[in-house]
Order: sequence, then structure tokens, then C-alpha cells
Amino acid sequence: MRPRRLRALTPGRSWEAATAESAVRDVIFGAWFEPGDVIDRIESVETSVIGCRRRIGYRLQVSNSDGTFTVEQQAYVDLQDGKITWLRLLCSGFVPRSG
Repeated sequence: MRPRRLRALTPGRSWEAATAESAVRDVIFGAWFEPGDVIDRIESVETSVIGCRRRIGYRLQVSNSDGTFTVEQQAYVDLQDGKITWLRLLCSGFVPRSG
């Protein structure tokens, strides 16, 4: 069995993928955002280094037929030769925007 390179937690489910291709195809673009979801803008991006691991936090404004939402994700990654080899991610889910 291959090690799980991606593990992620969203409000309704946990996700795992063993390959980069599966992570992108089946999890990130195949399940988290639906065809009607529009990422309107990136509101913020923060990065830091924790030993050999990197932290990336980002906040998106997303809209769909139900309204406009904020989605925030925190990711921890290991890199090798400029590529992600290990990823853990936590997602806030779609939080309705006020005002």
C-alpha cells in the first residue's frame, strides 16, 4: 500500500489520496468545488516555515447560486525538488458572508 500523500478534513468529510494525480483530480477539483462554484478572488495568502515543513493559509471568496461565501484553508506541506510530496489540509467550509 502506498503512503497517503494527501489527508484533508472538510466540515463534512475526510479525504485521502496516495498520488498527486488522484489528489488533484478526485479530491481538490473533483469534489471540493462544484461546477457552479466560482472563485471570485483570493482574499489573503500567508506562509511560514516550521522546521522542514511549510504552512500555507489562504482565504477565498466563492459564489454560487446559494450566495457568496468565504472559504479558508490551512495546508502543511513537505517539498522535494519544488514539488509537494506530503500534504495535510484543513478547510473551514463555505461560510456565508455578511453584508
